[in-house]
Amino acid sequence: MTTTIVNIFMFFFYFAMTKTCIIESCITFYYFKKKLLIYVVCTRTKMSFFLFNSVTNGSSF
Repeated sequence: MTTTIVNIFMFFFYFAMTKTCIIESCITFYYFKKKLLIYVVCTRTKMSFFLFNSVTNGSSF
């Protein structure tokens, strides 16, 4: 369970740093550590950054 939380945190961290979510569309994100294809539906850019902020505030990198 803890590993999943860390993976989600790393995903949103890398996701926000690369600024991939600029347009509202369904994109494919390649998680290089686990070698998994993660499909992310970005309905709104603000929502993705809101999730990123909530994760970073709850955890320390």
